[in-house]
Formats: sequence, C-alpha cells, structure tokens
Amino acid sequence: GYGGYSDEAMGGMADTGGGFMSQPSASQEGERRKVARGTQALVPVTIRMALGAAPAEDGENFMIEGREVPQVRVVGNVLRVDQKETKSIYCLEDSTGAIEVTQWVNSGDEELQTLSDRKLKMQPKTYVTVVGHLKQFDGKVTISAYDMRPVEDHNELTHHFLEVIYVHAKKDQQPSWQPNPAPAAIMDVDAANDDGNLTSIQRKVLDYYNQNGTGDEGLNINFVISNCCPLFNCSAADVKAAVDVLISEGHLYSTLDDDHHKSTDSD
Repeated sequence: GYGGYSDEAMGGMADTGGGFMSQPSASQEGERRKVARGTQALVPVTIRMALGAAPAEDGENFMIEGREVPQVRVVGNVLRVDQKETKSIYCLEDSTGAIEVTQWVNSGDEELQTLSDRKLKMQPKTYVTVVGHLKQFDGKVTISAYDMRPVEDHNELTHHFLEVIYVHAKKDQQPSWQPNPAPAAIMDVDAANDDGNLTSIQRKVLDYYNQNGTGDEGLNINFVISNCCPLFNCSAADVKAAVDVLISEGHLYSTLDDDHHKSTDSD
C-alpha cells in the first residue's frame, strides 16, 4: 500500500457529492491524543466518502460503509483558505465533493517554521494531502488535520484514487474485517528483539514504522512523534533520537524528503 494504511483498512470510490461545513474549536494536542488511542489504521478516502461517514459507538472514530475508520487521508484542490491566529481553515474538493479541513497552530511547536513554509504553498488552486481525524458538528463532517502538505507531484493524486479502489477491493475480499489493534510496538517486544544493539525505545519506534509505515512514502517524523510519545510515555526528543539511530544503523531510510522515512524491513 501507499501512505501507511493497513491492508485490512477499507475504502471505496464515489463520483458525486459535496458540501462543506463549520468546525468547532478544539486543541490540536487533544486530537492527537485521541488518535493515539485505539486502532491506528490510516484509510485513503474520497471526500464524498468522508462526508457520508457516521459516528462510531465509541464517540471518537467514524464509520464508513459499516467499517470503523480511525484516521483518513484525502487529496484535494484548495478552493479557499481562512487564516486565523490559532488555526487555518481550508475548503478542499476532489471532484466527488467539498469538505472543510482545520489545521490547528501551536505557537510552541518546534516545527512552526516548516508549517509556515507549507502554508505559503497551500493556496487556492493547489492540491494538498491531508491526514487527519473526522469530526462532526451540527450534523456536518469535517476533518481535523494533524499532517497537511502541498502535493509536489500530481501523480500523487492519481495514486491516491488508485489506493482508494485497491483498499475497497481488499475489504471485499475480507468480509470478516476487524479494525487493527494498537500497533504491536506498544507491547513489550524486547523479548523478541533479535537485534541486541537497539534499546527498548529504538525497537518500539522501529516496530511502529514496520506496522504503520508500509506505504511508499513511509511516515512523517512529526506524525511518528505525535503518536509514539503518548503510546510509549516518552518525549519528542527520545523519539527523534531513536529515529536518528535507526537511520544511522540502516533500519530506516528517507523517502519523499528528510522528514519522511520507511523501514528497510517493510520492503
């Protein structure tokens, strides 16, 4: 697959739909903590599929075609942008519909400069990739993004829609589909560690990449930090240090850029 979703995740194609809506205020860190709990499947979807999602029983995730979807990825064209002090609100369309995406700004974020640079490129009439969590307010579905970047290669748009078709077909082959459990990385895997040179946190971070970064682009370092810190009860510096060691030892390699890495074990 491409983009870090699991083969058991589900998706589908649609060719009509639309509408966008307002998003309630909420902290970005709150969203990240919610995403870090429970299942970690990242599912490529069309905007129409996202708009048709219904809340799951747990009150946090959403259901698409009867399946629970913890995280989604969409690729769309920016129609308009509303920049505010603490957040940026984008209206995106992908020919199947239009949806509102909110990206929260944390003034203390070490990656604030990177986010600012991306904002300059994410203007109307440009395509962007969004990874986030579905939200619902007043009966309308929106996306709360925790990773958003401009599309540098338009082949990514085609690739995304092919993924949606692939995941949908994969789901049809597995009628007994169940949501992925939390990554095996949260368990104590030291006993099964064949590489005695890795510390506990390094092994857990590597296992996280193996479990969730199976796509061509691997995983974004900021995404890994936001999820691994609450999972492993460690700091961002601990995760960054572990990633640096894994790269130097040949366990991880760069993909799209210096912020995206993939495990050599997943090839």
